[in-house]
Amino acid sequence: MKRISVEEGSPPKRPRLEESGEDNLILFDETRRKNATDLLDPATDETNNIEAKVHMVFACRDGKRRVNLEMHEHGDTYRFLVLISSSKDDQLLPFPFVINDRICLSLKGAQIQPRPQSSAPCYLPVPLVFKDGIAAMLMSGT
Repeated sequence: MKRISVEEGSPPKRPRLEESGEDNLILFDETRRKNATDLLDPATDETNNIEAKVHMVFACRDGKRRVNLEMHEHGDTYRFLVLISSSKDDQLLPFPFVINDRICLSLKGAQIQPRPQSSAPCYLPVPLVFKDGIAAMLMSGT
């Protein structure tokens, strides 16, 4: 049996953050953490991140994944939609998180798009749209 070293093996399907030049400590830095209501501010930029609980995961359709996230702030609960698409469909399947997982989601590549106010008071009128995948870290869960 021949052993293959890492250098001889096939390249990984997804580049790691370190290989792509990003510093993952900056993406998930607690000092850059935003609250739910901060998403309403158009000045929120790509260097920020949010910590939220996965509330609902929808089936992948038309190359897009929809996820509802939930955040708690000052005793109030806020939910908002996250739309994720990727140029490579296999990056969205399988989705790595399940309901009740607590994740830290980098806002790198996110577009905050306003939409009409929901009749449910806990839903924020700003879905986050990611057009080239997401950078997320599991904080607690399965």
